[in-house]
Formats: sequence, C-alpha cells, structure tokens
Amino acid sequence: MKWPILFAAVILTGCGLTVQQKADSTAIAKATVESGEFSSENLAQLRRDIIDLQVAYYKINPNAKCLDTDVGTCTIPLDQGVTTDDLAPRIAISDALAAYGKTIDSLINADHKEEIAEAASDLRDSLASASDKSEEFSLTDDQLDAISALIDVAGRWNLERQRKKALIEISAGYATVIDQVTPLLIQDLSLKWSSPCRPAFRDGRADNAPTSGAQKEDGILDLYCSTAYNLKRNAKILIDDSNSTDLQHAIRADAVDAYVMAHNAQVNGFIISNTGTKLLSKLKDSADELGRVAKDKNYKSEDIKELGKDLKSLSSSLKVLITKE
Repeated sequence: MKWPILFAAVILTGCGLTVQQKADSTAIAKATVESGEFSSENLAQLRRDIIDLQVAYYKINPNAKCLDTDVGTCTIPLDQGVTTDDLAPRIAISDALAAYGKTIDSLINADHKEEIAEAASDLRDSLASASDKSEEFSLTDDQLDAISALIDVAGRWNLERQRKKALIEISAGYATVIDQVTPLLIQDLSLKWSSPCRPAFRDGRADNAPTSGAQKEDGILDLYCSTAYNLKRNAKILIDDSNSTDLQHAIRADAVDAYVMAHNAQVNGFIISNTGTKLLSKLKDSADELGRVAKDKNYKSEDIKELGKDLKSLSSSLKVLITKE
C-alpha cells in the first residue's frame, strides 16, 4: 500500500511549482519588496533633508525672508512645498508595492496557512489605502477578490498545486499594479536632464554638459536637488567673498558646513536616482514575467536575471551614500 500512496503524492506535488519557478518567483518578489521599501524610506527622508537644507540656507543668507501667507502670517518655506499631505499617497503606494512582494514571497515559501493569510490581509489593506489616498491609483473588485482568495490557498492536502494556482491568479493583478505604481515612483525619483545633482551641473554647467534634453515635471528628488544647489551657491558666495576674512568664525563655519551638506546631498541624490529608477524601470518591464513563470515550468527570462543584478547594484550603492554621522 505504501507505493501507491507515494506515487500519488509525487503526481500531486509534480503539479506544483518547480524549484526554478519558485526561485524566479521569489526573485521577483524580493525585487518588489526592495523597490517598495526603498521608495518609501527615501521619499520620506528626502522631505526631511529638504527641511535641513532650507534651515541651513536661512542660517547663512541674511537676505532670505519669510513668505507672506493668505492669512496674514509670514512663514519660512522649509519643506519647499513637499507637504505631508503630498507625501502620504506616495508612501501608501510604496508600502503597497512592498506588501505585494511580501505576499508573493509568502505564497511561494511560507509553510503555514496563517503566514499567507496574514500577508494577504496586509496586502489587501495596503492596496485599499493606496487607492484611497492616490487619485492616480485604482483597483478592481476582481483584483481585491484574488488577493482575498489567498487566505484559503494553504490547506493540509496538495498545498503545492494550490500555490501554483494562486500564483497564476494573482499574477495578472500584480502586473496591473506594477504598471500603475512604478511610473508614479519613477517620476519622483528620476532627475531632469539639467538637474544640479548630475555631475555635469553640480557646480553650474560644466564645459561638456548637454545643452538640451527630455523634459519632465519636477518630482520630489528634483526639488531636493534644486534646494541643495541653492544652498551650495549661497555658501560659496560667503566662502569666496573677498571680505570673508572679516566674517565671524561662527558665520564662516556655518557656510562651510552648509556647502558640505549641499554637496553631499547632490552626490546622494544622483546615486538614489540612478539606482532606484533603474530597479523600478526593470521591475515595470518585467511585470508580466510572474505570470509566465507560474504557467510555464520551462520559461526562462533574462529580465529576471537583470532584476537580480539591479537589486545587488542598489544594495551596493546604498552603502556608499554619505550620512551625517
């Protein structure tokens, strides 16, 4: 009796995901998690850094004035218009992206039904939050139903085949979400062709700098870079002034600190944009790969390999970001 039971088990598990399918799907899930967490963390940090740059600017520029408001008060534009209300939908979208990756990873690798149910519930809530907060992001009832169905995917019998079925069902919704979300994040993390965070424009236009390029709306990183450049330019005026020897030591020290802060911000901005947008763009290009991997055990993709390379590149680049410590 043992042999028929063993044979039946082999047949059933053979209908599930292969080792390679699991590896490829996990790679996509990991890249999705990292893309979401990277975007969420850096967009929030960029706003904090913009405020720090503006504080430094007002310290060293005696001509910097507050701005009159409609209610008769005068305020300092510390956040350069990047308000918490502006940031909330971007963070919600980023968190939803990370939640999608975690759910896919749990679906493929989790051993217990509770882990998959918890991840699916978090994903459903994250996507609903992103849909509520962002006018540019929407979900269909079918997509939400597919996510809710994951709660029942892990039973005591034939778990592997259920994994495959659920992965196929969720892959279409995943591709739709990636197609909607990544362009929004790329817009905020990409740089204009003449951005002062680019090496050719870091201290004004270099001799070999381009004279034209593709236009885009300002994203948060663009505002961050222009704020850094403005601070750096004003710091240089104080440092290079012919009467700088007459400056009080504290003022000159503030100017030097401001220059270093601004220059470091420009360097970091270029690294964040270059590596972050590359990963997000590759994730968008390979959005349909998850469904193909789940359906075809022989499917092979160079895009998935490139995702892995870009993920390693992102990890390495983040290690060289200049910190305050």
